[in-house]
Amino acid sequence: MRFRYALGAAAAAALSIVPMALATPARAAADPFFPVAVVLGRFAAPDPAEPEPAAVTYDPAAVPVGAWALVTERHLDGGGTRVILRLRGLPGDGRAYEARVHTKTCGPRPADAGPEYAKPLKLDFTADRLGRGMGEAAVGWRFGAGGARSVVIGDGLACVSVRFV
Repeated sequence: MRFRYALGAAAAAALSIVPMALATPARAAADPFFPVAVVLGRFAAPDPAEPEPAAVTYDPAAVPVGAWALVTERHLDGGGTRVILRLRGLPGDGRAYEARVHTKTCGPRPADAGPEYAKPLKLDFTADRLGRGMGEAAVGWRFGAGGARSVVIGDGLACVSVRFV
């Protein structure tokens, strides 16, 4: 029951932020806490009928079906970017995960996310005993228009589609 409450609070917080992501870029640039992209996705098994899933797991032992991911992107003063990846529902075994931004949206196969973005952005994290993980990175640049479209976890373990701006 405690997990449901925590997940419900996270989902509610994310959903309360989503309308702000639709505001003008000028507002986002003026406020470093104002997200320009927010994605909340529940991992599902690959489905060829779903060409661009929100979140897909290719290895359910590492990223189980039903686990959740929340990705936020914020523009920082001076032209920087902060990306935060939060996950729930992972195995609670203290496993370390790599996560990188890729150039295409997720698809039924791990390769569908394309290559890693030209400027690497590391969102590595370790799952705690409750199956939660968080990776965060701040860089001194912004994504190019249309150039970053997903976060890939591990070497093709799972993928979250994100339209970075």
